Amino acid sequence: MLNGGEVKLGTRVLQLIEDCERLVVVVSPLHQLARHNPLTLADLADETFIDFPAGTPGRLQSDRAFDTAGLLRRVTFEAMSVEFMLALVERNLGLCLLPAGTVPHDPRVRVIPVTDGPVRTEFLAWNGFNPSPPARAFVEQAKKSINVPG
Repeated sequence: MLNGGEVKLGTRVLQLIEDCERLVVVVSPLHQLARHNPLTLADLADETFIDFPAGTPGRLQSDRAFDTAGLLRRVTFEAMSVEFMLALVERNLGLCLLPAGTVPHDPRVRVIPVTDGPVRTEFLAWNGFNPSPPARAFVEQAKKSINVPG
């Protein structure tokens, strides 16, 4: 909920990377869309989706992308792990949207770009009220790594 949502009072937020990775659609090689490249969200709207549980950060970016585009999608399977999601895709039970970097090179799945798909942005969030010394050190190191002053 950090990107355009509500943040709990006292929470400090640092945007680490903006638009760091566009999500791709992952399908079985047997899926009807496996031979198309690239795809759009409209191409995917009537498909059966495998996604993270509703309300989780991994799912929000996809939900927002479809909502913004005015498209409905049907999430039939929910899973907490990418590995399980990919196992369902391999069995041609649906498709999923994932960051390209999380999908292993595997002939049992096909990765297809989505031209207007969601883009992942990474944030660091911490309790701003009296953070522990290790938390402060971690935040300072993160700031240095992305060249944010003090």
